[in-house]
Amino acid sequence: MKTILIADDSPTFLTLEKTFLREFPVQIVSAQDGLEALRLARHDPPDLILLDCEMPGMSGIECLRILRADPRFLDIPIILISTVTDATFINQAMSLGATDFLSKPINKQVLQARITKYMSR
Repeated sequence: MKTILIADDSPTFLTLEKTFLREFPVQIVSAQDGLEALRLARHDPPDLILLDCEMPGMSGIECLRILRADPRFLDIPIILISTVTDATFINQAMSLGATDFLSKPINKQVLQARITKYMSR
């Protein structure tokens, strides 16, 4: 069974994301900040990572930088999620190695389409 790691400090958004993914035959692992996401990913690399950009302690952007510097995570799709929709911010995230970007509030159909796309690799 494939695994998706979701890192989001908002219990509301975390629950929503998990609800949207119920239709997929995947194991969901969750973290509430970037440090926990790193620890979980390093312990058992997931097949896909959803990272909230704005989290306390370590942001999703910093977590992305660290993950992409590790060869084990170069081929794992990482989707950043944020309320920030500024083109400069999104371009920065993509240049750091994000596979894709979703804006909050998350659209169920868009998230599911991305999961289908990246989990079928």
